[in-house]
Amino acid sequence: MPPARRLTVALLLCLAWAGPSALAGEDAAQAEVRAAFIAAMAVAQSGSGVPDAADTEALQRYPLYTYLQAQRLSPRLELSRRAATPDPAAIAALDAEIAAFLARQGNLPVTRSLRASWLTSLAAREQWDAYLQQYDPERDTQPALRCHWLTARTLRGPAAGLVDAL
Repeated sequence: MPPARRLTVALLLCLAWAGPSALAGEDAAQAEVRAAFIAAMAVAQSGSGVPDAADTEALQRYPLYTYLQAQRLSPRLELSRRAATPDPAAIAALDAEIAAFLARQGNLPVTRSLRASWLTSLAAREQWDAYLQQYDPERDTQPALRCHWLTARTLRGPAAGLVDAL
C-alpha cells in the first residue's frame, strides 16, 4: 500500500474509532462537517472526486482539510504518469497546482508523500530545473530523491560542490 494511502487509511480509522464518543461532544454542525470530510476523503481515495472549489466553507476550515487536498492531487499525479499520451498543458497545470499546495503547506507532514511522488514524477519527466527548485537536501532524504538531485545537478545545476555531494 502506498504511503499516502496508509496515512489516509490511518486517519480515517482514527476518526472512525473515535466516532461515537467524539460525536457525543460535537454539535450537529461539527458532526456534519466531519462526516462530509470522511465521505470526501473516500471519494478522493478512489481517484475521482470534486475540485476543492466545490467544497463548503465549513469543510475548508476542517482541521484535516489539507490531507483531503493532498489526497486529491496524488491520484491525478499518478494518472498523469500512466497516461499513454500525456497532455503537456494538463501536466503543467497539475505541476503548478502541486507546487502552490506545497508552498502553502511548507514542510508540514501532509506534504511528505505528495512531495516525494511529485519529485519522482519530475525526475521521470526529466524536468531537472523544476526538480532543482523543489528539492531540499535537508528535507528530501530518500536515497532515490537524492540520486535524482545529483543527476539534476550534474545536468543542470551548479557545478560548485558537486564532487563533494557525489
